[in-house]
Amino acid sequence: MTTPTPCDLVMKGGVTSGIVYPRLVTRLSHRHRFVRIGGASAGAIAAAFTAAAEFDRHRRAGGHVPDTDSPTGFDLLHLMPDALAHGLPALFAPRNDLRHHLGAVLALVDKRGAGKVLPALRHTVAGSAGRLGLGLVACLAFGAALAWCTWATGAADPWVAVLTGLLLAVLLFGIVALFCLVWFVRVGFERAVDNGYGLVRGLTDPDAGTEPGGALTEWITDNLDATAGLPPGRPLTFGDLWGPEAVRAHRRLRLGTGERAVDPAKLESFKPIIDLQVMTTCLSLRRPYTFPFTTRVFHWCPDCWAGWFPPRVIDHLVATSRPARPERQRIDGVPTLIPDHCLHHTGVPLRRLPHPSDMPVTVGVRLSLSFPGVISAVPMWVLDRYRAEGHWGWREVWFSDGGLTSNFPLEFFDAPLPGHPTFGVTLEAPHPDFPDQLAFRPLRNNSGILGRVRPITGVGSFVEAIIGVLVDWRDALTVPAAGNRDRVVEVRIPEDAGGLHLTMPPEVVTEVARRGDAGAAELESFDWDNHRWIRYRTATAGLGDLLHDARENWGHYADLLEREKPPSYPVDEGREVDDRAATASLLATAERIRELGYPAHTGQVPTPRRPFRATPST
Repeated sequence: MTTPTPCDLVMKGGVTSGIVYPRLVTRLSHRHRFVRIGGASAGAIAAAFTAAAEFDRHRRAGGHVPDTDSPTGFDLLHLMPDALAHGLPALFAPRNDLRHHLGAVLALVDKRGAGKVLPALRHTVAGSAGRLGLGLVACLAFGAALAWCTWATGAADPWVAVLTGLLLAVLLFGIVALFCLVWFVRVGFERAVDNGYGLVRGLTDPDAGTEPGGALTEWITDNLDATAGLPPGRPLTFGDLWGPEAVRAHRRLRLGTGERAVDPAKLESFKPIIDLQVMTTCLSLRRPYTFPFTTRVFHWCPDCWAGWFPPRVIDHLVATSRPARPERQRIDGVPTLIPDHCLHHTGVPLRRLPHPSDMPVTVGVRLSLSFPGVISAVPMWVLDRYRAEGHWGWREVWFSDGGLTSNFPLEFFDAPLPGHPTFGVTLEAPHPDFPDQLAFRPLRNNSGILGRVRPITGVGSFVEAIIGVLVDWRDALTVPAAGNRDRVVEVRIPEDAGGLHLTMPPEVVTEVARRGDAGAAELESFDWDNHRWIRYRTATAGLGDLLHDARENWGHYADLLEREKPPSYPVDEGREVDDRAATASLLATAERIRELGYPAHTGQVPTPRRPFRATPST
């Protein structure tokens, strides 16, 4: 058996479409060792399980697993779709008083056309049964009373009186039914807001009468540990994946206490064995974040999170975190302590998040998969200094689906000149002209540039297109770029599967999983030599652009280096001469490239060009 070669893997989100990933990952694992793994939403779940399985393989290779005959992490991952084929709906068990609201939503998603109305109506009636029953009795009583009065006074014949009373009862009941529908929707919104802006939190509701441990977050936590080969106890952490040396290196870094991230140059000593990163979105700050965080601004409340995470996760978080640092502000000129207690739980102090190495992997996954309106968002707290002094205070911030800002974060592990491939897996509907094609990857340099045209045929598809652009525009620019499109496989999911189709029959789940195997097969023909050449051509052309711009505009900056002291942000003391020398070297290189006539821009430069400029740290 050949030694697996290293690769990175990034997976797109898609709720239940993530069932494609177990078979894709296990097939890729025969050829590759996963070094860096990332994703958003369902892609974050798949990334976490891939990291856990790779962690198990690493431990076995190091002789740290006593029972070598036990199923490996990749064995368990391969079997996962079979287990989910019959247990998928149970993972999304809602709070007991929201079960009919979730049923109505899923009915509207699962069915097409008029076929969705009756199942949704059935859940609405079941959720409003008490009020509908009382309304029906009241309407019948009122109609009967009217019929009796009409007959008793001789105002009409008996059959006319009965018919009049019945028609009135039907009319009144129609009004009652409409009011019950409005009540059902309004109460559903109110309960969803109370539940963290979603119908499903991911924990078993004791009032629902179901066995604990089978809801989404509980299932993820337990199965991550099983896939990693860990015994029952504390949950799998990012530090487990990194390895002891990387944990020590990371603890020597000074994480930002404000909106400051770790300088990438200082991360050179941090070389994790397995690097897992997931995308989440802070709705309150209107921006994405990569998890685990490299900033220390966020805090948590143990009593709040007890409604989102299993008890053993909360116990670990408490054991590895510290209370929030005392913060003060001036009120009328007097330094005053800012209260650091949760506003929802009197007397419960907020706590700093644990060091990233101590952070349970399941927390990152849960932050990334909070599908808006269905899977609840997760609350945290941040000290708001944006207000005028005297009005500072701890504000609640909400984290939701990472796919809101980047559903396919292919740039997670990107470098201009990569040392090994970073594969990407995206999810699409079947192609209208190739319905039997389970997966697709461009095999020629000039294919896959434009992307698929999605017709707009009416108001519904127009609105759908607007939402799609708002969510996916960044990914739509990233995938077709030269150096990207040849390493991204498109797995095609049937229209009636994946997404929010939580009630897929077992045979559909099996079919979706099979398509993941087809996606891995497409990546087996990846041409690493051609890919490296494309990356070299795009990198040198991009570097030439940067140096050209720097050379052209340097005249506006040269005077800054002649000053004795910079306006702000000085380099380390004693490194000023080195900084000037490095700048001079860059300018000399820029001048030399100009003298050579920008050779990287001649001939056929791969297009569309990958963006060379770095994006802000998340």
